[in-house]
Amino acid sequence: MYTDRYTMPPQLAEAFERARVERNVSTGQAANRKGKLAEDRVLSAAFVVCEKEEWLYVARPATMMEDHDGIDIIVYSSIGKLFLQVKSSHCGARQFRYKRPDAKVIVIIVDPDMGDDKIENKVRDALGRLRKYFMKNRRKH
Repeated sequence: MYTDRYTMPPQLAEAFERARVERNVSTGQAANRKGKLAEDRVLSAAFVVCEKEEWLYVARPATMMEDHDGIDIIVYSSIGKLFLQVKSSHCGARQFRYKRPDAKVIVIIVDPDMGDDKIENKVRDALGRLRKYFMKNRRKH
């Protein structure tokens, strides 16, 4: 039985490592572009929903500090600020909820193939659910 292990030459190991790092950078950049596009689409939908709903005033993208806290979009409403987090997969949404179980943020999952009307409906539904949650909790206190 052959027991000697093959040892990769250092130059080959370095080449494989460079290729792995380049692939990860490329994948990360693609994921960032996909996420930014999803956020932009949700922000546009939030603008439309704000125009149609009298209890919603205006939407804006989160600041860098707010983004660090897990907020992508802030919508000002008659009951205060409502926070949205945009994800492009259910897996990403689950990870967000796992890391921030107590966050008063609603996650909207946006597929790249999703139509603008569907995104608008998701935003309207999400904001309506947040409003209902805060109104219910407001009465308890």
